[in-house]
Amino acid sequence: MEKRKEITPDPRYAPPYPQKFHSFWPTHVVKASIVVAVVISLITLLAYFYRLPTDLANNITLPDQGMYIPGPEWYYLFLLQPFWYFTGDLAKWQFIGTAIIPLIVIVFVILIPFVFKKKKQANSVIQKLVRLLLPLSAFSIIILGITFSGYHAKLHGCIACHNPQTGVRQNLPPMNVAEFYKVERQRQIQVGKYRASKTDAEGASVIGKSVETYKDANWQMRHIYEPTFTW
Repeated sequence: MEKRKEITPDPRYAPPYPQKFHSFWPTHVVKASIVVAVVISLITLLAYFYRLPTDLANNITLPDQGMYIPGPEWYYLFLLQPFWYFTGDLAKWQFIGTAIIPLIVIVFVILIPFVFKKKKQANSVIQKLVRLLLPLSAFSIIILGITFSGYHAKLHGCIACHNPQTGVRQNLPPMNVAEFYKVERQRQIQVGKYRASKTDAEGASVIGKSVETYKDANWQMRHIYEPTFTW
């Protein structure tokens, strides 16, 4: 009878890497399927409870009805908050939110493998929670910022004005978008005849004051919170 050949252990899997590698089937497939099922279920529930009206002609919402409704735009609002708070004389500090903070986040993400480098095995639950404290804190701050920056945005109510009944310019984008932003949009910003609102971020009147011009970055940010009503 042929003698069974002994298999030499692969030194790559020797300590300090004693973890067990799972096979694709069925271990990984089952775990991945559970995650996908949970994500799809959450999306389905959100789509069911937060529906958009399908009959715009007879069911046009008002901008105020879009407040407190979660939307993907919340992520952009979180990043563009400097254009909401740093206006007028404070506009020079916008780079802190638009350049410095994103740079810090990118550097932090790059350094994650080094910051959370595994030094020793965490045996107790307390040790594992301590190791997760820093990433959970950073994640919580970002989620809270996204949530509270989006609560008051009137996202769902955009169709109150941007619908077929209000005309082509309100309902459809310009035919030549590149020319529009290079020529028409720049002319509108220079003229600055119209304002996004009659009040500032604190609710005080801006009539007669020097505020941002029509359709610049600050106007665009404020337009999401305080749409220009034209009836």
